[in-house]
Amino acid sequence: RRGLPAALVSEKLRNWNEELEYQAAINLVRKYFDSHDSRNIPKIVRRLSTKGFKAGTVSKVLEHLRDMSP
Repeated sequence: RRGLPAALVSEKLRNWNEELEYQAAINLVRKYFDSHDSRNIPKIVRRLSTKGFKAGTVSKVLEHLRDMSP
């Protein structure tokens, strides 16, 4: 068998919540997009969507970026 054991995956998913997902999305945006590139909203939306983030989480991240922009 390949991949992670099913028990480990189940345990991690049980502890997953919306706040953890939001923080993971923010960290991903910070990692891949510098401050100049963080204005490229379609690129950020595509990246988060392809990584499997929920639409609500993507919206929260965009609101965060909008609040942080000068």
